Amino acid sequence: MKKILLLTICLLLLAACAKKPGQLDMGSILDREWTLEYDGDKPVIDASNVTIVFKDDGKVGGRSGCNNYTGSWKLENGKLSMGPFASTRMMCPGALMEQETRFLQHLQQATSLDVDKTGALLIFVDGMDKPMLFRE
Repeated sequence: MKKILLLTICLLLLAACAKKPGQLDMGSILDREWTLEYDGDKPVIDASNVTIVFKDDGKVGGRSGCNNYTGSWKLENGKLSMGPFASTRMMCPGALMEQETRFLQHLQQATSLDVDKTGALLIFVDGMDKPMLFRE
């Protein structure tokens, strides 16, 4: 009887600690530099160094491939909003500039985020079938 009670208590504690669907532990993403691997279904240009860092104070920033950017972010009731963004104004080759423009637009159209079972950060964008995928 004691073993059954102990087992029941352990299972209840594990269930209480488990991540609920749609519930993100923000501590797992804050103050970490995440590097973009895929912008939806588009792979990132090799060595273009596209990153994002979420700060606890509502600031977000990183490198957009050619320039640095900064802005704000908010997660409220599971809904993500980001922007507006400011960035440096360096010119780069056309393909990098196109990737950068697309990246910043997608961040402003982001709707939610999550961390998958592999530890990748996923940012879901309105109108895109696949999320933006970042790794630490």
